[in-house]
Amino acid sequence: ERRVGSLTHSALKKPKQLEQCLQGNSAAANQLDPDGDRRPLHWAAARGNTKCVELLLHAGADLRAVDATGQTAVQLARPHLEVVALLSAWANRRGVRKAGRS
Repeated sequence: ERRVGSLTHSALKKPKQLEQCLQGNSAAANQLDPDGDRRPLHWAAARGNTKCVELLLHAGADLRAVDATGQTAVQLARPHLEVVALLSAWANRRGVRKAGRS
């Protein structure tokens, strides 16, 4: 659980630490945080951290995953247009449907 908490904290504002957490453990990109309400991509998107979002996407973060309130990373990123653009472009390249479009 400590590693998950560290990953969540890294997704908020520490891209170098996040990258280290994800090395050799790409499944961590989709782990729920200690509260069980969000995944690292949700936190990074909600905080507008483009670099962390990019790292998580490359590690296999699921764009379709929803948080405890039913929102995707795209929906949580709405105030951060650069992150919304990144997530949308990634979804388009991967052929992901309904990645939080409303």
